[in-house]
Amino acid sequence: MGQRLRKRISNILLRVTVVSSICFGLLPFYYNKQQQRFVSSKPLLIYKTCINVTFFILMTFLLSLFIEFDDAFGAGDPLAELLNRLTIYISFGDVLITWWINWTSRQRLQQLFNEFASIEIDYLYRYKYFTDECATFDYYVFWKVFATLLQNLSFFYSTTVTNNHGWLFIIFMFLLALLTNIIFHVSTHFFLAVLFTYRFIWVLNRRLASMAGNEVSSSRLRVLSIEIDNIAYIYTRLIRLCAHYTRIHQYQLLLLFGSMTLCNIEVLFYVRLLWSGKVNELNAFNVFAILQIVVVNILDFWLTITICEQALVTSQKTVEILRGFNENPKYLIDVERSLEGFAIICSNTKLRFNLCGLFDINHSSGLNFLLTMILYLIYLIQYYHENL
Repeated sequence: MGQRLRKRISNILLRVTVVSSICFGLLPFYYNKQQQRFVSSKPLLIYKTCINVTFFILMTFLLSLFIEFDDAFGAGDPLAELLNRLTIYISFGDVLITWWINWTSRQRLQQLFNEFASIEIDYLYRYKYFTDECATFDYYVFWKVFATLLQNLSFFYSTTVTNNHGWLFIIFMFLLALLTNIIFHVSTHFFLAVLFTYRFIWVLNRRLASMAGNEVSSSRLRVLSIEIDNIAYIYTRLIRLCAHYTRIHQYQLLLLFGSMTLCNIEVLFYVRLLWSGKVNELNAFNVFAILQIVVVNILDFWLTITICEQALVTSQKTVEILRGFNENPKYLIDVERSLEGFAIICSNTKLRFNLCGLFDINHSSGLNFLLTMILYLIYLIQYYHENL
């Protein structure tokens, strides 16, 4: 795929994400090209209030309907039904918390968007050729949109194995998918914030590497010192921004990871019931319809884990690039002082994605989540083996 086409598609997908977030009442602000910043709008704020009230009434209606439904998969097992209800209730709780945090943190969220836009305009716009070369950024945008699309298709495809195909149940599933997309959009907001952080640090590293690998005349050494100080300042802003948007999204992400883990345990438990012969009417096609839920959930979950790991690894390379300046001849005292100050910043301030002080989002915690899911499934099967 050509660079220009790749950038155009990713920019379109980013705009669609922002517009759809506004439609769901998650972002009561828009980007003003003249001011080059995100500005709030009273009509959008009124719309956000109305759409949130509508969704709250809708969720109350869905909960009243859900109580009347039996086990949709027809397993006839009380533990499977309990897992199903827990998954739905946690998802509803995630939606409620998302609404509350988005309402109380709307100004902080707007400041966050403006800070990213400010970094883009103030510094990175001068190195647009580096930004365009960052193909990983565009490919991760493609993968995230693809995973969100799969989540929606998986949601509706899984209804093909249910025993209840009445109009009321179909309306219930459609409205539930609508509410679930609120959670998907919040997850996408965090994903994109991490992705932009990764791209900013990647561009800073490329610029530092180009400065370290080129000979600099004595007349430009002072300019070099000023630019290193600017890069260190941008790097510090990114670390602060990372902590800021992680605090905003930490509760939604924690509930999202919990509901996904519980959903996977529930689906795998249904498959175990199928193998036990307790659900005779299900065939191989239905087994695939159930198992694909786990595959899509893990794909979406692992994308978030991977981009966080990618950002962490990229930030760790900054120190290695700074060491490359030692291979060049002696610089002026100002340049050496700037390099030393930047190195101290990198050693004292680390990029972290910590959720509620419980764990950091990286490959290690992602694997722990998957292992926890498997261990709880084994525990349920062992504890409940007499009924299987």
